[in-house]
Amino acid sequence: MDAILLGRDHTDVGVVEVLTPADDVAIGITRGPHPKRYEYVDPNEDVVAMVRDAGVTAFVVADGHNGHEGSHALVDGLLRALPDPLPPRLDRRPAVMAFHAANEHMRAVRRQLTGANRGTRSTMVLALIAAGDDGAATVEATGVGDSAVIVVRDGVATQVTRDRHRFLGDRLSAPEVAGSVDHSVTELVDGDLVVVASDGLTNFATLDAIGPTVAGLAPEAAVRALVDLAGEGGAGDNIALAVLAHTARGH
Repeated sequence: MDAILLGRDHTDVGVVEVLTPADDVAIGITRGPHPKRYEYVDPNEDVVAMVRDAGVTAFVVADGHNGHEGSHALVDGLLRALPDPLPPRLDRRPAVMAFHAANEHMRAVRRQLTGANRGTRSTMVLALIAAGDDGAATVEATGVGDSAVIVVRDGVATQVTRDRHRFLGDRLSAPEVAGSVDHSVTELVDGDLVVVASDGLTNFATLDAIGPTVAGLAPEAAVRALVDLAGEGGAGDNIALAVLAHTARGH
C-alpha cells in the first residue's frame, strides 16, 4: 500500500488535500493556510509519502528549499533505497546509507536543473512504525533537518526528533550524511498517535497545543485539525503531514 502527495500538485492557498489509505493512517498536504511572507521559488515544495508492507508502515516527509525538485527527488530516492519488503527496523547504519543513496539521487536531478532551482535542497524525515516479535511497537525516526516526528500520548505531545539546521542536496559522503542524521527509537503504547510533519506545522503550533488538539481524533480529522491549528498561529508556509493511530492489535 503506497500513497504520496507532491507539493507541485497542490498550490492553492488554504486548500488541504488528505488521503486515507487505511482507517488508522492519513497523509495531508497544503500550500499553507495563508500566503507565504517570504521570498520563494515554488509555491509548494513539500512532500509526504507512505509505504505499508506486512504490518510495517513508513512515513516520509520532506521540506524543499529553492524549488520543489529537490524534495521530490529526495523522497523518490529514499523510497527506491528502502528494503523490499520493509523491515520492522532499519537501525542507524542502514538508515544512513538509505539517506546517502537518496541524496545522490537528488544530486543527479539537481545537475539537470537551471536557474534558482539548481540550488534546491531539502530536509527529510523517515518514520518506520512496526510491532516486533514480542508485540512491542516502536517508531524509528531518522531525519536530517527540522521536519519532525511527534508522539501524542493521552493528549501530551512529545517530539522524538531533534531539530537541526541541516539540509540534503549538496555533495556529501556517507560519513558526512551520518554526521547530519538524527536517529532514535521510541516505544509506542496502545492509543498513541504518531505525527510526522514539516516545519510548516511545528513553526506555528506548539507541542502544548498539538497534544490536546488531536487527542481522540481519527487520523484524517487529526491532519485537518493540525493544519487549522497552524493556520491559527499564522502559518504562511507549506505543511506536509502524516498521522498514524497505533493500536495494540497492530496496523
